[in-house]
Amino acid sequence: MDNTQELSINQPAIDNTNAVARVSYSFEGEQQFIDRYGNIVTDENEIDRFRKRKGFRQEVARAKEAMSKEVAALIAKDDETRRAYSMWHRDSPPVLSSIDFQNALGELSLTELESIPYEEPEPTREQVEQLLILEALQKVRTINIFRIRKLRNEYVEQHLEERFADAISAWEERRNAYIAEESRIVAEENLARKTQYEEMHVQLEAALSGDKQYVDDTVATWAKDCDLPIDVSFSGSFDADTNTETLEVMLPCIDAIPSTYLTQLKNGSGRKKQLSKAALNDLYANCTFSLLIFLVSNIFNVSPAINVVITNAYAEQKKAFGITTTECILTARFTRDQLRSVYFETINPRTYLEEIGASFALRSNCSFKSVTPFRVERGQQ
Repeated sequence: MDNTQELSINQPAIDNTNAVARVSYSFEGEQQFIDRYGNIVTDENEIDRFRKRKGFRQEVARAKEAMSKEVAALIAKDDETRRAYSMWHRDSPPVLSSIDFQNALGELSLTELESIPYEEPEPTREQVEQLLILEALQKVRTINIFRIRKLRNEYVEQHLEERFADAISAWEERRNAYIAEESRIVAEENLARKTQYEEMHVQLEAALSGDKQYVDDTVATWAKDCDLPIDVSFSGSFDADTNTETLEVMLPCIDAIPSTYLTQLKNGSGRKKQLSKAALNDLYANCTFSLLIFLVSNIFNVSPAINVVITNAYAEQKKAFGITTTECILTARFTRDQLRSVYFETINPRTYLEEIGASFALRSNCSFKSVTPFRVERGQQ
């Protein structure tokens, strides 16, 4: 996203009628006069009247200071956004060992959901009788005040058994409906839990044994579901004989990398500028190095049987006359033991790849040269 928009997304509308309420400055340092509704005022008479009022110079100084702070905040956010493209490795999970998988399998347990008992208490005769007494007070009336108590007692006695039976029947109906619904919910939840438990058990056993079908399917599923903010695709193939995963990565186009940056002038205003070709290529290279470490660390955690990940990374390369070709620009051999010792928060991805003997070459303008993809021969690790 173009962060300069944050100073202009809510730019005031133009208004020629209202008096000026304040002065402000745009990202580029353009002075603007704003009315009390937030609209830009263009009426020169209103603007001149505002300029002549007492304290105008101080208000201009405050507006310039506010602009300078807003521009600095936008630049900081823009820098952070750009740096994030070379920080994928910091989100890499620790590479697990076979013991970690065994512990996960041993700790796997099935906990069933228990039904919650029906909480409404069964009605009692005394409760029904009290309700009927209140009802009799409302319904039984007579001008003979000496018979009113007897008549009300008779009303209660006449209706008590029937009302009590109705109350019990209605309560049992509610209880039975609750028990049926609760049983259905518990049964469905426990079936889901059992299914999930069995699936996890099968997956962990398959991971521990290095089942090729499981590894290939899991990598394919992650490749499809992996939600990254840049367009990257990959596929893998596991060789159970050599415990080697071959990962083919199609990197995003360099156009996916932000090619502009924000800078602040001495007067506090901001400008958007284009990165140089070398700076853009350098950013793309660092993005590539960081992204590959992130992908590979996740691949190792598919199965502890994966001891080696051979990674071939491809990208579109622009040639003469506008021709674009897809070429391999980096190939590397990662081992589980090497990556398990890495602290992803502090490593320099480019330096790490150089240390493990990754094959890549950068031109003087930091663009990638093509390299030969690494192919695993049967029996080779």
